Amino acid sequence: MWMSIGVDDFAFKKRHTYGTIIVDEAAHTPVAILDGRDGRVLKEWLSKNKHVKTVTRDRASAYAAAIQEILPDAMQVAD
Repeated sequence: MWMSIGVDDFAFKKRHTYGTIIVDEAAHTPVAILDGRDGRVLKEWLSKNKHVKTVTRDRASAYAAAIQEILPDAMQVAD
């Protein structure tokens, strides 16, 4: 079964520690909280979740590049 997710960064502690949250768009629930907000952590998660077909994200180039590299056929929606 395919999945649609939303990806965004957030601060654990402003100006010090950041993370990436992944949300199931159908259920409106978090499915993962990753350390860091670079493309590397997102690539690792996406590599294990190839059933993702749609990703809503902000305009961060690191996220866009990670999604394109790991899931080149996924639709990206930039908000």
